[in-house]
Parts: sequence; C-alpha cells; structure tokens
Amino acid sequence: VFTKIFTLFVEQKIINLDSTLSEFEQSTYLELDYIQEAKNALYFYKIFRNHPRVYIPKTYLELCTNDILVQEYVGGIAATDLIRFNTKHPGVYRDWLIENYHTDPYTIFPNIAYDIAIQGINQGIFYADPHPGNIKLLPNNHYAYIDFGIVGSSPENKLLYYELLSSFSQKAAD
Repeated sequence: VFTKIFTLFVEQKIINLDSTLSEFEQSTYLELDYIQEAKNALYFYKIFRNHPRVYIPKTYLELCTNDILVQEYVGGIAATDLIRFNTKHPGVYRDWLIENYHTDPYTIFPNIAYDIAIQGINQGIFYADPHPGNIKLLPNNHYAYIDFGIVGSSPENKLLYYELLSSFSQKAAD
C-alpha cells in the first residue's frame, strides 16, 4: 500500500519501488534460511579452500538446523571495527593494521574488490553481501568472508560483464 501511495506523489524514473521492496522482502527471507546459508557457505568454502588470500570458515552442516548455523570462529578484525577505529584515531589505522596484523589496507582492499567482482565471471554464484561487517581482515594480507545468507547468480552474458569490469579497471588505472 505504501508503495502505491508513494508512486502517486513521486514520479519514478530510476527506481521501481514495488520491485525494490519485493527484492528486499525476498532477500530477508533468504537471510533467515540457515540451511541454505550453510549450503552457500560450503560452496564458497570449496571454491576458496586453496586461495592464497581468502579464508572461508568451515561450516558444520550436520549441526545446522532451521534455527542454528554452526561455523568455525574467524578471528581478525571486521572492516567495520577498522572504520570505528579510524573514527576515534583518524589517519593511523594503516600503521596500526600493519603493526598489529602485518596487513596493508592499500594492498588488501583492492584485492577484496577484485575477488568479489571476478566471482561473477568465474563462479555459478557470487557472494552478494560483502559489507564491511562481513569482511574480516586477517594477518599477513589475508581476509575472510562471513555470512553467506545472500548470494547472487552469475550474469548470463559473462563476456559483457568482463568487458564492463575491464573498462572500469582501465579508467581506475588512468
């Protein structure tokens, strides 16, 4: 009802509010399906198990239920905590991260962006919830992804997607 009233008063050129609300509702239900999330986590665990930088926590599917998800604990520091640290101590987070974790954010964050973007080409599904709370920075320029409740399907036209990524990469390098 809200979306119908809203569209009466606001012309919608860019966002279809009904579609956006429906997608939000659907993704919320996906986040609450712990059995599917466990299966998603196992998928990514297998994909990244030999990756030189990415760590995925082991999921114990046999212990998971509709109400409980059981995974190994991942230490490190969440990117959100690094953001909070930078708010309290502006400008020193890089030195702190290098000193305490032997991890350089100038190295790790471009790698994270690349690894997430390239999944759309290399995998059948991709990690679709890479917000700072779901990325853990680990020692020695390693990082972990957690929370696999939301995943997306790879684009149908992978070549066009690759060309789009390449053009962005070239623009960023210039």
